[in-house]
Amino acid sequence: MGRYFPFCCAAQQSGKSSTADLEDDQPSSRRGPKTYVPPDMNNHGVFAILALPSTSYAAGSNPHMPTDDLLFTFAEVAVAFAGFAGLVTVLTRRDARSPAQTALDMENLQGVLAASLIVVAFSLLPSVVMHIGIEPKRAWRVASGAFCIAAFTYAFYSIPGYVTRYRAAGKALPVSLKFSISLVAVSILTLALSTLGIVPERFYPVPLVCYLYFAGIAFVRVFTSVGRDTPQG
Repeated sequence: MGRYFPFCCAAQQSGKSSTADLEDDQPSSRRGPKTYVPPDMNNHGVFAILALPSTSYAAGSNPHMPTDDLLFTFAEVAVAFAGFAGLVTVLTRRDARSPAQTALDMENLQGVLAASLIVVAFSLLPSVVMHIGIEPKRAWRVASGAFCIAAFTYAFYSIPGYVTRYRAAGKALPVSLKFSISLVAVSILTLALSTLGIVPERFYPVPLVCYLYFAGIAFVRVFTSVGRDTPQG
């Protein structure tokens, strides 16, 4: 029996190899589910968070939750608004403008930059919080609470500045700005209710859209102010 032992071992190994080959030849629909293993963050750095699949952290097992792809798209649009607004401001001559127009342009530019920064930061925050190891449902509430505080702080300090600039120029607030302010109020209310667990996580993109609209309208005011000497109404 001893001399037959190597042959038996070789047959067993051959059988295992053929079984694995048969499993590989099976269609993907008949294979068992595979568990995704996140990459080693110590080897890939902090920015490896952005490379994670969209269903690994943000979406989780709930298809109604916002995905990382959607949130990263919001961040990219916000960066584009901020970049173009800064470029237009740099290329526009200020020496022939009235002080009121210059001050209003600076206020609009500040609005674009601040709103865009808020969108970028809180589009990335849910993925970062979940990567730390916090449960997805609790992570969305943490992100909503932080977003609510930032949105309220921005509205408290920024909106009075717009009102002051337009009053100093003798102009009434434009309808677009009034609508933007109302959207900011809606976003703050939505985030507060989401933090308390009353509004589900799938409404998290709503405040991001509101702030993107705010940044977009401010960008339009910066762009259309080129060549004007009086504040736009």
